[in-house]
Amino acid sequence: MKPRIREVIIVEGRYDKNALSQVVDAVILTTEGFGVFHDKEKLAYFRRLAEKRGVILLTDPDGAGFVIRNHLRGALPPEQVKEQIELVENLLALTKIEDGSVKLQLSDQVVEDVVREALRHVERRKNEHEITVDCGEDVLLARMDAKLIVQVLVNLINNAVKYTQAGSKIRITAGKEEKNVWIAVEDNGPGIPAECREHVFEMFYSGKNKVSDSRRSLGLGLALCRSIVNAHGGELVLRDCAPHGCHFRFTLPLSEVNLNE
Repeated sequence: MKPRIREVIIVEGRYDKNALSQVVDAVILTTEGFGVFHDKEKLAYFRRLAEKRGVILLTDPDGAGFVIRNHLRGALPPEQVKEQIELVENLLALTKIEDGSVKLQLSDQVVEDVVREALRHVERRKNEHEITVDCGEDVLLARMDAKLIVQVLVNLINNAVKYTQAGSKIRITAGKEEKNVWIAVEDNGPGIPAECREHVFEMFYSGKNKVSDSRRSLGLGLALCRSIVNAHGGELVLRDCAPHGCHFRFTLPLSEVNLNE
């Protein structure tokens, strides 16, 4: 069952509309690019919907999208324009990755550098936890789209921070096995109930199979992470972490360049 969003979602074009409609139950309208600038009737329609239901602006992150987004913000009631759009952005990213329309920008990256970069973007509460990084003595190189893998790591680390108490330990480790590099994020928090583990990568799954605000980001975030890792030819899994805690581990192709020789 697709999650229902009350607000009207405004996107630029038909592709975004079609992609979103596959994963979310909402009214989705398009600006037809810059066409909305000269369409007073459409702007008036957007304004009426904003006043009645609120709108989420989801234009592309490029220059054109920025111009369109600012134009609409100026034309619509500001209190009815929603800024919390991470959920919808992730939904759109998920559909684009899964249908293959996102082209990976692959390069050889030092794994520890990517981990350190991800830590820079983790929420402030990370300072309340004991976070350690151990990527081994040898320099590990993996073939990846660094921007997307940083997103995976930020999501996994943020979940560990969010669902554990202050003072908990979070370990980020990495190593090499055959033709892959593995990266793991492990914590010593309460963990995930056994009956939920096989479902954690499903969008919006919660223990009672309902969508709830507290679990929404976890369910969608892990679904997006798995899609990104799969697109790299790797695998993201939840491993046993007895007697408690969580241990997420994913693999990436090992770089053919060897800096340790």
